[in-house]
Amino acid sequence: MPVPNPLELPPGVPTYPLPFSFRQSEWHREGLCEWPELYVQGALYPITLGALIKPSPDQRGWYRIIRKLGFGWDWTTWLAQLEGVQLEQPRYMTFQIMSESRGTITSMVSLSRDLRASHGGKDPMHVNSPRGYTLEGPNGIHACLAYRPQYTPFSAALHPLTAYPPPSGPPVPRLPARIIKSILQQTLHGIESMHRAGWVHGAIGVHSLEIKTRSYPEELAQGPEDQVVLEKIRYTPEEAYAPLYLTKVCPLLPRRDDYDEDIKIKLGNLGFAFPAGDIVNRWHLLLGPYQFRAPEMVDASENDQLLWPSADGIDIWAFGCLVYRLYTGQHILPEIPGALSATSQTLSWKDIRN
Repeated sequence: MPVPNPLELPPGVPTYPLPFSFRQSEWHREGLCEWPELYVQGALYPITLGALIKPSPDQRGWYRIIRKLGFGWDWTTWLAQLEGVQLEQPRYMTFQIMSESRGTITSMVSLSRDLRASHGGKDPMHVNSPRGYTLEGPNGIHACLAYRPQYTPFSAALHPLTAYPPPSGPPVPRLPARIIKSILQQTLHGIESMHRAGWVHGAIGVHSLEIKTRSYPEELAQGPEDQVVLEKIRYTPEEAYAPLYLTKVCPLLPRRDDYDEDIKIKLGNLGFAFPAGDIVNRWHLLLGPYQFRAPEMVDASENDQLLWPSADGIDIWAFGCLVYRLYTGQHILPEIPGALSATSQTLSWKDIRN
């Protein structure tokens, strides 16, 4: 079998306007895909359905992108199927491609090495540690993290499973206490594994939990109906590269039969993990819902680096907030309806420390 070539990525994108394009769709208002302006140097890697990718440069075999699982302002996540190999069961891999400006590859390689070293050369049972490598594309250098896809985000299915609005009063918990206890125990094992390896997760919360799913939906691959043509963005430099189509996000959600006494949980969302004792930069102020952040992670300073050494206690604080969230169906801190203004009062770690 000849070695397949990756998808050709032409410079630029079709000229504006088009009969039906991203700007004329509802997707950009409903948050169903990333903004096209992010396909510039140092930002998103241009890839779409049908592209071919490897789990690492030194491994054989190609994986074909079949489904878009998620996106952010500097990353996209895709499900891919092994191409050209006859197997009894299809083999899948999850790829998260992000900007390398965070130094993600260096962190992931170090984290994976330290985790395995602290567990006798094996992967820890309760941490979903990826294989990371550098991916060079037309928009610069990117970090590519390859995961086994049996574990899917827990947070996407959390609300309908744990709470519903009764006629009056607060939401009512729906997950049985024994299952919540199992989730929390496995989360603690994951935290302990990272701390034993000398690392701080830094982003513990429902958005960092991953649940093992026992089956995939029958219609796993997305089709043309989940794509929209991306028009040329006015004032975009010619050297910007983008895919010809934007793809609607379609995450894999856990099923109800995944939530029983045999529930399996791992810690994910490791992109912001850091070695204990390091000086933490401002990336960590952008982490997930603020309801899970320790007081020292909320700082209104404009410095590029916070002037306190990180400690694994921030994971324990976040774990306590997670306990409250799962048992009550609510956050221990209330939601903030809008972004804080420049004049808003913000509780700072310096205020507590002083």
